[in-house]
Amino acid sequence: MILRVLVLTAAVCAVIALSSLVASPRLEAQVAATPTATPPAIATAGPTAVPTATVTAGDPIQHIVILMKENRSFDNYFGTFPGADGATTGTTSAGRVVHLLHTPDHTLLDINHAGNAAQVAVNNGRMNGFNKLAGAWQDGRDMALSQLHEQDIPNYWAYARAYTLDDHFFSTINGPSFPNHLALITAGSNDTVDNPVYNTYHAWGCDSGQYTRVEQVNPATGAKKMVSPCFNMTTIPDLLQAKGVSWKYYAPAQYQSGYIWSSLDAVRHIRYSPLWESNVQQPQQFVKDARDGSLPEVSWLVSNENVSEHPPYSACTGENWTVGILNALMKSPEWDSTVVFLGWDDFGGFYDHVPPPRLDYISYGPRVPMLVISPYAQQHAVVHTRFDFASIIKYIEDKFGLGRLGVYDRRATSIASELNLSGPPAPPLILKPRECPPGADMTGATLQGPVTSVIDEPKLHAVNMRLPDTPDPARIVISHSTVLQGQDGTAIQVTDIQRGDTIVVKGVPSPDKALVYLGGSITDGDLRATTLTGHVRGRNLVQRSFLLATGSGDQYRVMIQGRTLFGGSWLDDRLRSLRKGDRVTVAGILDERVHRVVRTVTVAPPT
Repeated sequence: MILRVLVLTAAVCAVIALSSLVASPRLEAQVAATPTATPPAIATAGPTAVPTATVTAGDPIQHIVILMKENRSFDNYFGTFPGADGATTGTTSAGRVVHLLHTPDHTLLDINHAGNAAQVAVNNGRMNGFNKLAGAWQDGRDMALSQLHEQDIPNYWAYARAYTLDDHFFSTINGPSFPNHLALITAGSNDTVDNPVYNTYHAWGCDSGQYTRVEQVNPATGAKKMVSPCFNMTTIPDLLQAKGVSWKYYAPAQYQSGYIWSSLDAVRHIRYSPLWESNVQQPQQFVKDARDGSLPEVSWLVSNENVSEHPPYSACTGENWTVGILNALMKSPEWDSTVVFLGWDDFGGFYDHVPPPRLDYISYGPRVPMLVISPYAQQHAVVHTRFDFASIIKYIEDKFGLGRLGVYDRRATSIASELNLSGPPAPPLILKPRECPPGADMTGATLQGPVTSVIDEPKLHAVNMRLPDTPDPARIVISHSTVLQGQDGTAIQVTDIQRGDTIVVKGVPSPDKALVYLGGSITDGDLRATTLTGHVRGRNLVQRSFLLATGSGDQYRVMIQGRTLFGGSWLDDRLRSLRKGDRVTVAGILDERVHRVVRTVTVAPPT
């Protein structure tokens, strides 16, 4: 079977093609039992239907921007920041205290952060389960317990030094991207705790398909059920619209990369109203609106996957995109009246040492970085106050007199305390995008050479190969997204590849370790599918193999590995029944170089 599974992004976040899905009767019955929500009474007229001058007189902040990136814990980005509550060591599930490794600019793999991954990592406040997450171990190293340093993200550190860094900002929901992006528009997640499943490509909300479901957990009781991720719940955009406050949601368009984070797609009465056309626009429109001096009073901005910083994508490339956005804003006529909340939606599987407070069965999640960037942000400040995404929502609610949406914004501390509206405004900080390390653009390299060894272990699947220009072997790390095939395009397994085989690899180089690549595809030029008919010439019961001679005079060693069909049953216990001279037909994967059937699928009984 070809190992072809989509890498989880912001994300990579498993998505499954709708055409390949069949909903289970149990799931259908569960969803059918879920009552349909009644749409709230809200205004859905266009944004020009009512006046938009709602900012309090004398308040210099006229534009609020929520800029959300993907999947980093506080310790992963700012664990070594001076004056912050950071850590350079972490605790493993075995109780060992280890030094946090250096996170490469882009990792080889994503780390599991969906489902109950945050619960496993947090482990009831012990903060010692990160190494147990799928994908934590990459190329033999625990990337979950790793962190970047100032030289890796120097511009983010520059913003942190100039403006405000929050070191006790928690994701609202103890889960991944979908519920926490909802928290940025509803101050909660409609009790969802995971990313949707059985969804179409690049869609998580109302566009995700009829079979898509997401887990909902009752915060008070922990009771679980699966529901469609297309909701009718009141959102901050609803309240802003009703109050006459201008707003926009800047996000990738339908089915584009990053569309999964366009949270208003999960709100039925907005997705299927004129507001979807007038107020939900692509990210590049944000820069144009800023330059034109036409930013709305409240806006959200999310990116596509490549620049989101969602592993395995590059931190440098994502930082450069953010710098470009903020430079354009700071050079625009809107800067003097704007506050930007620059945050990361969930921990992404990376270690953090601070136990999140437990309010109920779904809140809070691990710490995430949050930067408050504005002429009126506290300057050169590290703030230790406990905040979460609902803290931003509460600030918006108070500023425009919107009232409260629910439990989490009522409980939250408003992030308004981080703004100094009476002090002298800070100047803009125009930064230079930097040159990123090799491989940051995630473009591939093509390698060719002989295999020196194959590694097939629980924590590492890799092929080592010899390159013509160096005496040192290159290592090709195999993930679930790596395509393995023979010379004829036949799907193969890593154990089919033999030492000495010539392979052609398309892979992405690791920027922090020479000669290590994440394999996109591996083609073994010595392997192909085969069907051979001949006579048994001898058996080797120790090696679990037999010698087959064909009519052309060629002889092949036939290896019996795993379960091989033998006349409708398995050959495992029937190899002894083969006798010299038996005529059989063998189907499997042939290594032409060594005349060996390295994986035998079927053996027809003797004739």
